[in-house]
Amino acid sequence: MNGLAYKRFQKDKAKERTRFKFKYIWGQPELAENPRIVGSNANNRQICSCYMCGNPRRYFGLKTMQELRRDI
Repeated sequence: MNGLAYKRFQKDKAKERTRFKFKYIWGQPELAENPRIVGSNANNRQICSCYMCGNPRRYFGLKTMQELRRDI
């Protein structure tokens, strides 16, 4: 039962982690200065949604890793 202040704190913390990733991990400091990009990436910190990184069922009709492990 956390209050609004705690939720704001968590959101700010997520934005700081996102800024750090943009600057030092991805090497794109210009993205870290854009509040719109930082805010949207803090909500969903997925790097990419291409066919190589995405769900194999969505793109190829294959089973996911979790389903393959379950079948073994």
